[in-house]
Amino acid sequence: ATNVAIDSMLQKGAYVAIASHDDPVINHALNSLMKYDMGPRKSDPRDNSGPKLNGKGNGYEFQFLLGVRGDKRRKLAEEGHLTRIYLPYGSRWYEYSMRRLRENPEIATHVAKAFFLPWTNKR
Repeated sequence: ATNVAIDSMLQKGAYVAIASHDDPVINHALNSLMKYDMGPRKSDPRDNSGPKLNGKGNGYEFQFLLGVRGDKRRKLAEEGHLTRIYLPYGSRWYEYSMRRLRENPEIATHVAKAFFLPWTNKR
């Protein structure tokens, strides 16, 4: 479903925020971006894309939860892709975080690693 959504948004000219820690989704997104001739240091070539907004990438960006997949985020950033770090906050941050952990228990491994081995997830 995620891959279909990415492809549909790219086709329709939408700004695509690729918020996944899963390699298959990230790899699919990278392949889809190549099909549209999109990537680092390239203008958005899609005729139907909207105007470039300040702080936004050229039609897409990758988003990662703080403390999760820092290695992948750094690699994408080094390649020139715009990346953002997502940090839950506010009065309901705990409920949100617990729901996310229930939905994807693998996140707990990344968070624990970032907490106990912080040097492995440096900016």
